[in-house]
Amino acid sequence: MTTHTPTPWYTSEGPKDEPPAAGLAAKHPTKPNMKMSIGILFEGYHAGEAQANAAFIVRAVNAHEELFNTMKALSNNAFKVPLDQWQTIAKQVIARAEGK
Repeated sequence: MTTHTPTPWYTSEGPKDEPPAAGLAAKHPTKPNMKMSIGILFEGYHAGEAQANAAFIVRAVNAHEELFNTMKALSNNAFKVPLDQWQTIAKQVIARAEGK
């Protein structure tokens, strides 16, 4: 099965010939000279909003796996983990997803 490019992804400037655009990029984990890049054209948006949208996508992509795995682990052990530990773990993961 083909898998996606590993995280972390980051934003980059989009194509200069079609503003407003933004880019998403990720470095290949085992081949340092390779990177994945995606240019996104946000028609009808201002350049700043295009960059903000790209940053939002990157933040979601980078946080997804940890959020998903944490919720899966907590739900599988819902009756074994005390509520205060549940809340602490959830708050820590959410903080990382928010970049704190």
